[in-house]
Amino acid sequence: MSSVTTDKYMYHIPLYRQREKFRNEHKVEFAESTFCDLITGTVFWLEPIYKLQKSILLKSTYIQADETPIPVLTEHSNGKTHKGFYWVYYDPVNKIVLFEYRSGRGREGPNVFLKDYKGILQVDGYTGYDELARRSTITRAACMAHVRRKFETALDYDKKTSEYALNTIRRWFDIEQEAKKANLTYEQRCDMRCDIMK
Repeated sequence: MSSVTTDKYMYHIPLYRQREKFRNEHKVEFAESTFCDLITGTVFWLEPIYKLQKSILLKSTYIQADETPIPVLTEHSNGKTHKGFYWVYYDPVNKIVLFEYRSGRGREGPNVFLKDYKGILQVDGYTGYDELARRSTITRAACMAHVRRKFETALDYDKKTSEYALNTIRRWFDIEQEAKKANLTYEQRCDMRCDIMK
């Protein structure tokens, strides 16, 4: 059970290829449903851990969120894929990462997952987070990597201002790299940022 699940999700080996491996290497034939049942069985044992991790993550005061598309095969798609989405929620303080699958990119995903969340939510400019960000219990934080891209685009329109902003952001990124290498605490990082940016 764990071997099949690990090969599928950690090493990205589809179930049909794993079945071929058993057939070719061990002369054993497994039905597709057997391997699907193994995955379902693994999920049964992992679900309580996921729920516990989610409850810990939602008590955090700072969460980062993003979404990424994934091609999905279903029994109704006749060999064609549709675009599903993994919504990723990360607590950088406690190092907890959770993925939630959704069939679409609508605001329902984060609205439901974070319905009881109170704290700082760092996201990009995607409008799917706007409804959440309007809640009085949530403070929206921007992503500097996304902000930086806007200034790169603006180089053609206002080179002087854009270059100033890009150079400033580069200094901030350098500070963060130095702090990471020095393994500084969050308080030490704050002091370092303040000292350098004076």
